[in-house]
Amino acid sequence: RNFFELVRFDFMVDDKMKVYLLEVNMSPNLSSGHFAPNKWLYEQIIFNTLKLVGIASTTVTNRADVSRDERKMMVSLRDIQVAIDRCSSMECQDNCKPLICKLCQKC
Repeated sequence: RNFFELVRFDFMVDDKMKVYLLEVNMSPNLSSGHFAPNKWLYEQIIFNTLKLVGIASTTVTNRADVSRDERKMMVSLRDIQVAIDRCSSMECQDNCKPLICKLCQKC
């Protein structure tokens, strides 16, 4: 069973580069109708969240008719950061089967 909760953190940075947390949105608005320039960002957030919990998957395609938006959605699992100690562990040394190992550079 997969479960996730999506929240959005709003920060402000002042002129001295001090970061302030403004609010945490428990149900963020990811509609590109609200702010069209964020369309691609919102799609990436939704797709990658669903991919992380096992609902979405990446498909490899070489079709010539793939739209620009579809191309932008083609992301690599390597876009997700993994601690180097996990990738260099005995579990992941010569094994790409565990999900955490699939995120390592060699897999």
